[in-house]
Amino acid sequence: MKQTARSLFICLLTSVAITGAEAGGIKHHSEGNDAVVTGGSYKLDAGQSTGGGVVLIGSTGTVNGTVNGDLVIIGSKATFSGTVNGDLVTIGSNLMIDPGAVANGDFVSFASEVKGEEELKVNGDNVTFNTFSPAVPVVKEVLSNVVQLRPISPFSEFSWTLGIIALIVSLLIGLIFPKAIAGTDVVLRERPVPSFLIGLSVILGAAVLSFLLLVTIVGIIGLPFLALAIFILNLFGSASVSYWIGKRIAPHITERSYAMYAWISIGTAVIWILDCIPVIGFIAAGVVSLLGLGTVAIYLVERYRPAGPQAVAPTTPLAQAQSSPPASTPLALPSVEPALAMGFPKAQFLPRLIANLIDLVVLYALLASLHLTRAAIPLWVLYRFAMFAWRSSTLGQIVLNLRVQKPDGSSLVGDYSSALIRALASLLSLLPLGLGFIWILFNRELEAWHDKISDTYVVQQNPSVTRSATPPHSPGPSSPSV
Repeated sequence: MKQTARSLFICLLTSVAITGAEAGGIKHHSEGNDAVVTGGSYKLDAGQSTGGGVVLIGSTGTVNGTVNGDLVIIGSKATFSGTVNGDLVTIGSNLMIDPGAVANGDFVSFASEVKGEEELKVNGDNVTFNTFSPAVPVVKEVLSNVVQLRPISPFSEFSWTLGIIALIVSLLIGLIFPKAIAGTDVVLRERPVPSFLIGLSVILGAAVLSFLLLVTIVGIIGLPFLALAIFILNLFGSASVSYWIGKRIAPHITERSYAMYAWISIGTAVIWILDCIPVIGFIAAGVVSLLGLGTVAIYLVERYRPAGPQAVAPTTPLAQAQSSPPASTPLALPSVEPALAMGFPKAQFLPRLIANLIDLVVLYALLASLHLTRAAIPLWVLYRFAMFAWRSSTLGQIVLNLRVQKPDGSSLVGDYSSALIRALASLLSLLPLGLGFIWILFNRELEAWHDKISDTYVVQQNPSVTRSATPPHSPGPSSPSV
């Protein structure tokens, strides 16, 4: 059994390397004395023998002779009645075993459909995990496509069936939610890079949340709902990206009643073509998925963002305004604050670094006392979200008189959508060894990655200016001079 895992691992690495290097064009390849067949057919007649092992990946094969090594069958359909002087391993495959078949090593079968297993003579261990045999067609197709480094095989009926189902679902989404699809097009057209980064943040956040749910045991109940939410977001995202691609290709049909459905179909066809290309297909599928998730997330956040207070223009006539005494109550402060906020300079790297260190020390001390240090990263994101929505500053920023604000000078207080985007974007700045935070040193605008993504920035408030802007208390009416 020790050699089984080793031989399987080596065979998988060899096949993936061969497939990637030749862009899926190779059907047969010999690595030393081993034979690797991807996406083709293989036949070893009775009386013939090999100089090494045989690996079938997404192929069809007939082995009636002697294999002087391991016989590994992955995502394939094969018939075996010969002799294997090593291990016989089948994964996600259909294997027919005829009388006279011999495996002098181990027989390992996982998620495969094996017929005639009683005809096989095994001189080693017999390990089978075929509980998932009804899923063999799915596993077979997935493995076959993965080893060929592409999401869709142009010769696979199963792949095209799933593709057509996905197209129908996208068209239904366009039919039921036309305004949402049009809205995501605006987001994707104006902010493609933030959409991609937010999509990456969603995936990372979902992974962290899944881990936390698993750790808590009780939270395992929520995993299916989380997976369903990501799946639905991905469906909407795929429809949005397809719409965006199709609209760029055929903008001249804008006035047609069928324009939306044509654009989704055109975009889906383009994605299909890319998905069929080895290596490029995986890259394209990843980019489409992340773009779609990020675009839909931004659209939903902005769509349901609470409306901020609206400024009301004064309606007092000029003569009345001139004759009325100046207001001396604190109610005049809100009209002064935005103008002052616009004048605050952006915070330098050092104050922001010290503020983050203060947050880190305080948060870690709290989590250590509660024995929750393993969940430090997700709780750090939650902490930043809560502080931004409550005070528009973290504890460290409050100590150093820093504040997060939007380009119009308003804060994030009560703006849960902007606070959430900034908190999630902070995670993206943190993961690559904090490069997103250090980026301030190389940016003339003193902006970190999460500043750009969330369209917010940190300002250094001046206490003296703030105090001088506060109207002095009125001494009250003075006694008339006599």
